[in-house]
Amino acid sequence: MADELTLRSLEQHEWPDAMSLATRSFLSEPFMVEMYGADPVRRFALASKHYRSSPWHDDQQHPAAFVGDVLVGFCVCSSPGRCHVCTDIDPERPPEDPAEVPDWQFEVNVQAAHADHGDHGWISRVAVDSVLRGAGIGRTLMSHAIAAFRADGADTVLLECQQHREDFYVACGFHRAATFPDPLGPDAILLRADLRQR
Repeated sequence: MADELTLRSLEQHEWPDAMSLATRSFLSEPFMVEMYGADPVRRFALASKHYRSSPWHDDQQHPAAFVGDVLVGFCVCSSPGRCHVCTDIDPERPPEDPAEVPDWQFEVNVQAAHADHGDHGWISRVAVDSVLRGAGIGRTLMSHAIAAFRADGADTVLLECQQHREDFYVACGFHRAATFPDPLGPDAILLRADLRQR
């Protein structure tokens, strides 16, 4: 029915809609304010440019939530052995755009934090439309993602968050594994779910 939440994989042609949703979802997050400033209009313009430049990766999974045909939430997941940040980020090659360097440095720090955790799946992004936060969409997406990781044979799943998001992920079955430096604010938290124990 058109008024019910449905889950399916995001399709590549829907990626721009997902990046628009990410812009709206993360616009007021502390890292965005630190990265792009306090002026919300300027921050929206720069964040939109940032997310629109994010490429689609065929080897990632993109569970997504829709109400009717409207995208209201999505995750970006890397399967075990194909963690995007571990395989694709070059710690020796910063981006040419100085505005993108802090985000690259964060990913380099994530890569270092992942190094002690063996083969792992990775959830790199969870975005839910801000007007629907609290409706259970994030938990539904996380449950779907964890089930997919389990079916893919993952024993361990990692993700990173800021402290104000930690309780949500702990409620989804993750526990704090470490903290590491975030160039855009307080230390980030590395969370881990051990699927063999669940």
